[in-house]
Amino acid sequence: MEFIVNKDDKLFITEKGKAFVEENRFIYDNHKYDRIPKEFLGNKIGVNAPYIPNLSKISKEILNLKIKGDG
Repeated sequence: MEFIVNKDDKLFITEKGKAFVEENRFIYDNHKYDRIPKEFLGNKIGVNAPYIPNLSKISKEILNLKIKGDG
């Protein structure tokens, strides 16, 4: 689609690609959640309902993050 070019084994976004991103980055619609892949959907929980994540499905990189102030 002429949005990206390969030069010397490096990918670069073209002016056409930059224009496309700029034109489409703030698209909001009523059906934005219809685009979520099914493997990421789960049962809905209520606002302020307790939730315990399934740690086996969380990336090890995220689990190993150190939060500032954690020591």
